[in-house]
Amino acid sequence: MSAPVALLIGQPEAAPFVSRCHDAMAVIGDTGAVRDPLPRRFLDAMADFRSRREGVIGANRRALRIEPFGRGPVLVGADGSEAPAAVADVGGRLFVFGEDDAAVAEDLVLSPATVWLLYPADTPPVAGGTLRVVAHGLLPARWPGWSLVQADLKDVTWLRAGEPGSARRVVGGRSRPTLLTGAPLAGLTHGAGRPVFAEPPVLRLPAGAAEWSVEVRDRDGGVWVRKRVRGQAEAVTETSAFWDAVPRPLIGEYSVRVGGGDGPGMVRSVALAETLAVERFPDVRLLRAEGLEPAEVVLHPGRGMTAVPAALTFGATCPRLPVDLVTRHRRERFVVEPPRMRVGTEDGVHEADAVRPPRLERAELARGGRLFIELPGAERLPSLEVVADGRVVQSVRPHRDGGYNLRRVLDTVTAHEETVLRLVHDGRSATVAWILDTASAQDPWLPRATGSVEG
Repeated sequence: MSAPVALLIGQPEAAPFVSRCHDAMAVIGDTGAVRDPLPRRFLDAMADFRSRREGVIGANRRALRIEPFGRGPVLVGADGSEAPAAVADVGGRLFVFGEDDAAVAEDLVLSPATVWLLYPADTPPVAGGTLRVVAHGLLPARWPGWSLVQADLKDVTWLRAGEPGSARRVVGGRSRPTLLTGAPLAGLTHGAGRPVFAEPPVLRLPAGAAEWSVEVRDRDGGVWVRKRVRGQAEAVTETSAFWDAVPRPLIGEYSVRVGGGDGPGMVRSVALAETLAVERFPDVRLLRAEGLEPAEVVLHPGRGMTAVPAALTFGATCPRLPVDLVTRHRRERFVVEPPRMRVGTEDGVHEADAVRPPRLERAELARGGRLFIELPGAERLPSLEVVADGRVVQSVRPHRDGGYNLRRVLDTVTAHEETVLRLVHDGRSATVAWILDTASAQDPWLPRATGSVEG
């Protein structure tokens, strides 16, 4: 290992090299004395390198992980606190998340398994070999123009961001067992928000004539299945036959444990509601003046399963409801939350999880900031309309980061007594926010004497 590399990763082999650097700085310094152990740019580079190697971001050492069917990219602090991440919070053009949904450090070798890839939609990653997309994830409005896909690296030798000159990330090492799940049932969760799948996942074993131990346990640790599976000598083995020993249909949470095979094993939990189909109307609940659009959800369980109740009705202030799935062997509670529109402000004063449109004061518009809107399934966000006296008086397009600049509508709302922000999606009108008719706002960018306009 070279001395500079040892210095960057904090290894003791760097001590003689650091000592020589000190001597050199003492010779070339103005006073002949070393005022700082190392130049600040060295220290900053070392901190940045270590952060990237450990999968953390920023001076406060927040780790990045992914919720592919929930909040999207999430920053996790050292104290366990979590916050949704925006594009501005992270650096990079390609993020790779492993089976534990944590970001894989840029200098680590990628395992030839299924991973989540986050990248700009107009510059997809480049791979050596065949990169197969398994499923598509969901991203919030703070990630416009980005894509989230689950990809199989089994036949990939290297991977890099789509920008020319990007460094290659090596895919290699010994393959490990993988569970292939596909896309979950939209709007259905189990336990602490775990996505639910209607089909049992397929177990993929690495190539090689090795014998693997496969166990399936319930959430209480009870063993449903314990069997041996032998892999193929020249090709990967994909099987779901081990599920046959579990009472069907499968509902609730299961833990799949795979070991042996003279290689790394796997432990993964998955929530299932086998053969269940979910029908909902509308596809996405928009916000209206009184709250969320009313919605109906009908559950169609397969043979041997009963849903209690079989149909759910959601009122204006009801975002989610529980439902029990019952079989001959188990009864499990799930949560149904139809996809819905969310509106929040950049400063966090108005939470995106609220079920009613926020009420903004004109002073908030004067301070600036942005309004963020989430519309599940929308390829692009529509323009924001400013409505006064029953007519549209201004239209504002979203910024490329997905936010709407509130200050751009200040002059318009100041000139009218009552204004509403709205948008049109799928032919339906949605109330985005109310502008309260409070005292005239002082524009912080103008002299105080001319900073307000009578409404």
